[in-house]
Amino acid sequence: RCPLGKIYVDASSKFNLVQAARGRKIALGAKLDSRKIAKRDSPNDLKSRAQWNLELEKALVEILLQHNTTYHRGRNGWNGEIWNLMVGIFHARHSYVKFSKSQVQEKEKELKRDYKMLKEARKQKWS
Repeated sequence: RCPLGKIYVDASSKFNLVQAARGRKIALGAKLDSRKIAKRDSPNDLKSRAQWNLELEKALVEILLQHNTTYHRGRNGWNGEIWNLMVGIFHARHSYVKFSKSQVQEKEKELKRDYKMLKEARKQKWS
């Protein structure tokens, strides 16, 4: 304690107090997990990884293209109801797999990222 009655707290103690206040218990010297889990992630999504193959990717792209209309898409993409519809169609066509909506959304992001990268690479090649 200092003469004014305040308690001195070093940086690591302050960090642990903040983490404890947030509901996380962290031991001194423990490493933090680098993966951040969003509040909307469910435990089922974290358990299993989706195993995609070319047939499943092609089927997903076909469904996405069918629903790439102004009726189905808003300014920021598909809403939750349309995503549920597309995932339902995907599961109806491929009943042997069971992917969550978030797994399908992640695959769509991955395919979009790959497409943009290849498109940019083609521009570089011919320029």
